[in-house]
Amino acid sequence: MAFSVEDRAESYQIAASAFANQLDKAAPEELPDNLDSDDYKRVLLLHMGALAAIDGVVVKDEDGILDHVLSRERRFWRRHAVERKLTPEVSTGIGRAMAAITLGGGVDDEERAVLAMRGLKFFHDEKENVLISVARLLSEIYPGENRWIEPVMPDLLGEHLIMREMEKDSAELLDVVLGPGESG
Repeated sequence: MAFSVEDRAESYQIAASAFANQLDKAAPEELPDNLDSDDYKRVLLLHMGALAAIDGVVVKDEDGILDHVLSRERRFWRRHAVERKLTPEVSTGIGRAMAAITLGGGVDDEERAVLAMRGLKFFHDEKENVLISVARLLSEIYPGENRWIEPVMPDLLGEHLIMREMEKDSAELLDVVLGPGESG
């Protein structure tokens, strides 16, 4: 945790400089005016805020910071999906699939990944070869020692993805992870 505003400023500048160098962009010249905010108690959010600044995006609070990083992640998924000759439409379902996989703590193999996607309305009628291609893509993006596809990390971002996808339809995600609920 970054406790004092001075500590936060120093940590922010270090992160901004590192991101700027890595992304070959200019570092922000000014610090955010809200470094004393509770949103920046977590160093992770402070650094994510620095990344947003490097991207030229003004974020106001924790949700704004996490939405920006999630947006970057979605662009990453889309780019890799297109490289695999998947349609841009299919790439929009990757967030839904990763929310289900993250909520379930990851998946152990290709079969379970395809099964999870098949349980989502978005992928329900999709061809098997497309589901396998998406599953393999996700396994390459989120590989793990313990799981074939790991959840979205850090936890804070994974939880934010789940929250955003549950806003669309929480019952569907819960059914994929926990099994269909009892009727009536």
